[in-house]
Amino acid sequence: MKGQAVLIWGLLWSLLGCAGGQDGLDRSSRVSLTVGQVWELALPANPTTGYAWTLAQPPDGAVLALESQDFHPARRATPDLVGAGGTQVFLFRAVGPGATQLEAVYARPWERDQPPALRQRHAVSVR
Repeated sequence: MKGQAVLIWGLLWSLLGCAGGQDGLDRSSRVSLTVGQVWELALPANPTTGYAWTLAQPPDGAVLALESQDFHPARRATPDLVGAGGTQVFLFRAVGPGATQLEAVYARPWERDQPPALRQRHAVSVR
């Protein structure tokens, strides 16, 4: 009995360690564009879970403009497949020279007191 309790506590402790940290969830990149070039930011998503990618820090509009945002279901998913994921796509156009940053977060909009499940930061330079 005591061994089972230790095993259960060990399992719970390891699960809390997995859920509590942000390690491995943050991504960042540097992107170089020329004026007029289109950049596609494609992020894995599953809107049926309530999570969505949003721009927590939009880019400087004088440098990079958001042209569209859309969700593309996974190719292997049939239209009636509940819970299927896909890709959330942001299309940006480089509109002027300069540098800007953007931050995308994957979170549930109604859980404002919770940290995002995923975060991406991108430094964009346009020449």
